[in-house]
Amino acid sequence: MQLSLIAGAPQSFIQPLSVPYYSRRPEIGLPQEAQLTPQTHESGELAGPMPAPPPAAASMMGSARGTGMGSGNGSGITAGVGGIYGGTGQQNLNQNYVQGRANQSVTVTGAAAQLDSIGSTLGGYIENENYQNLALNSIAPNATTAAFDDYFAYNLTEPITIRKNESAMVPILQTKIDAERVTLWSRQNPVPLRALWITNTSNLTLDRGSFSIVEDGNFGGEGLLDPIHPAEKRLLSYAVDQAIRVSTESQHDTTRVTTVTAAKGVLILRNKQTTEITYVVHNAATGSRTVVIEHPIRQSYVLDSDPKPVETTPTLYRYRVITGPGETVRLHVGETHPGAATYQLTNFNDNVLTLILNQTNNSAAIKQALEPILDARRLVADKQSIVDQANSNMTDLRSDEERQRANVTALASADKPSRERFVHDLNATEDQIAAAQTNLTAAQTSLQAAKDALANKIESLQINETL
Repeated sequence: MQLSLIAGAPQSFIQPLSVPYYSRRPEIGLPQEAQLTPQTHESGELAGPMPAPPPAAASMMGSARGTGMGSGNGSGITAGVGGIYGGTGQQNLNQNYVQGRANQSVTVTGAAAQLDSIGSTLGGYIENENYQNLALNSIAPNATTAAFDDYFAYNLTEPITIRKNESAMVPILQTKIDAERVTLWSRQNPVPLRALWITNTSNLTLDRGSFSIVEDGNFGGEGLLDPIHPAEKRLLSYAVDQAIRVSTESQHDTTRVTTVTAAKGVLILRNKQTTEITYVVHNAATGSRTVVIEHPIRQSYVLDSDPKPVETTPTLYRYRVITGPGETVRLHVGETHPGAATYQLTNFNDNVLTLILNQTNNSAAIKQALEPILDARRLVADKQSIVDQANSNMTDLRSDEERQRANVTALASADKPSRERFVHDLNATEDQIAAAQTNLTAAQTSLQAAKDALANKIESLQINETL
């Protein structure tokens, strides 16, 4: 007996293969948020040329496990939803029907077979040639396959006997696929993960299930995978990479005005908003590491930096970062987003002009084009002040007039000199009101002329400047 002690943090879980499962209609509950370990990763489209992976392959090995009870002459295997079924009693398993699954397990109990487990065994990224040959030769199933869209039938040409109270692992698929060893990191899951970047070079769809990684004959970790179609590329994480540290720095947003346009009383500043972030990757291992950085995609933002991502998913950009032993590498990612700010020139003032000039780097052309409008607005403000003062004077005179009229009425029975004095004051006030009304009318006319001039200047203003 030989004992191997392996340091690290591989993912591991228990998946019972001998407990019978009964086929029922599924119960679909409400979605719930949960932190799942292990996890699966999105498939993506290549965004640039991909370097060739190292000259190694992963071995995909599938098997089925069953136990038999009783006796009888069953009719073999019957296709079932979500798995494969076996015949009754000591019936030879002469056919397996698999819905794209790389590894199936069945339990035969009594007169019917029940689905036991769905999984696939990934022989890992095997660098040891001798171990790889042993793995490939250890299970050599003699089977033929037939594909029906995403459904596959595996026909075993050799009989498989499962006796009473016995179980067996029945190999149904073994093939080589291209694989590259990488470390995966994303801001959503900031723990670096050991992963394989595989390409399904077989002509079969590998359905969802579990997988195990064997590296140089040693257990490396376990994980889950979603269905992988032929020629599809997928990341499979299986353990924590404790030698890689990823952090962020220099994250900031900037806005720069690119064009200024004005027409029909509306001024528009079109700008380009830039978001920049730098990822810092440190490799503390004694060997090189290929790190895949996942950067989230933001709607309406466009990448504006090099290097370009090597792969894109519906929600992520994936960047490849090569780090040497003890090396720290920085990855800069920049994104731009078009924006615009609109100003109504009828509400224009000195504060708005100052803001616009600050955003346009104090453009002399913009200032020269807007100055006439500011001058016209100042003139309107001056005329409005004169009108307001005339209205205030008119209000005071009207108040004096009402008071004097009340005095004349109250002194109707008084002596004549007293009454004449109040009547004289009332006449003088009315003369002042007449003069004030003339001044108010002139001020209002002048104000309207200033407003008309401002409106003409605003309407005729045309700006089309590129900064």
